Amino acid sequence: MLAQGTLIGTIIDWATAPRPDKSAYLIPLGLIYVVPAIMTVGLFFIPESPRWLILTGRQEEGVKSLRWLRPVDADVDAEATEIKAAIDREVELGSGVKILDMFKNPVDRRRTFIAVCAVTLQAASGSMFIIGRFPCDYLVEDDDEDDDDNKLTTSQRTRLTSSACPRCPTRSA
Repeated sequence: MLAQGTLIGTIIDWATAPRPDKSAYLIPLGLIYVVPAIMTVGLFFIPESPRWLILTGRQEEGVKSLRWLRPVDADVDAEATEIKAAIDREVELGSGVKILDMFKNPVDRRRTFIAVCAVTLQAASGSMFIIGRFPCDYLVEDDDEDDDDNKLTTSQRTRLTSSACPRCPTRSA
């Protein structure tokens, strides 16, 4: 499904790239909101999570939700019992856990350190800032088509610079 959405988005981008006005980027950006809008409306018709209902003590509603989600011949009562048992085990295991436990055990301390360092280094590199803020500055500045380092064709450069960013020049022809 994700690949199909990417393909459709790419086709729309390529189709709107030749437009000389703002619609070259407004149409693709506007279409981004179609699927989330459909999903938002659909959320009102999806039942609550059976696990959440059972966790909050609403066992009968949880079983009813399971019946709606599962095929007719499924054993939802057994599944609801399994969910309740799993919740009870989680509560039992997690009752004595504190945030400082991440640092007491050497293995957990190492995991925490690696995870925090990975996220910190990613943020410190500034790559997301560059990608988000200057997506086309690199492409606009380098107009030398004889440069061997420039891997983009003229049509790709024009498409990116005309539809990716409102600050970029649009194609004149």
